[in-house]
Amino acid sequence: LSLIGVIYPAILAARMQPVEAMRLEQ
Repeated sequence: LSLIGVIYPAILAARMQPVEAMRLEQ
């Protein structure tokens, strides 16, 4: 269950704005 608590929010963040997140890092 602990894994879901870590992976779930990560997936949501990736779905929110993956393209913009990549551009901000670069």
